[in-house]
Amino acid sequence: MTGGHVDIKNAAVGQGASISLVIQRSLDKVESVSDKPELQQLLRDLCGQMTELTKRLPIAEQSKVAKDLPAFVAEVTSPSPRKPWYELSGKGLVEAAKAVADLASPITTVVSSIFQLLGKIAVK
Repeated sequence: MTGGHVDIKNAAVGQGASISLVIQRSLDKVESVSDKPELQQLLRDLCGQMTELTKRLPIAEQSKVAKDLPAFVAEVTSPSPRKPWYELSGKGLVEAAKAVADLASPITTVVSSIFQLLGKIAVK
């Protein structure tokens, strides 16, 4: 991943939507938080890691990521992120990452960093 561009090529998920499209849309949403550069970079990193993760997950697990990633990104980039909502989807991403040993730690670290950052931004 470089400068907000993630090379995403992967299998189809659900009703014709591909996981790559889901990740790209999440990444597009990330660009909307340009006033929060630290959050923006963490989310870019997460989208890149999710790209790598989904290449190695079974389709059923990709479907879970396809639901959790957009929910997580939408909530943490909203003007007033709701902690229970982003925690739930963030934990879903961490659970999915546990299926790929070498990605579990980096994804957990990024998600935890986002949780900590949002705590400093006074989440409602």
